[in-house]
Amino acid sequence: MQQMIGTLLIVKKKVRLSTRVMLNCAYFNPLPSRWEPIIEKFGLEFDLISSENPKLSIMISMDENFESLNFNVSEEMVCFEHF
Repeated sequence: MQQMIGTLLIVKKKVRLSTRVMLNCAYFNPLPSRWEPIIEKFGLEFDLISSENPKLSIMISMDENFESLNFNVSEEMVCFEHF
């Protein structure tokens, strides 16, 4: 997880939690001796709304600054014969 920003709003018996998460994932490739991305930088937004009754609303969406989620899979990442 690269960054997480959130807000919590409580008014009377209503709760709203909004969070934006930026994440990425990399693995160490020993052949070129460097870190390589598996998941390139990507953002998600979480919105959780709770009211007086037991109804709970959860929405997960892609951050508006990103158009796609990029996964990178290479032969070196999945093949362990060279070790």
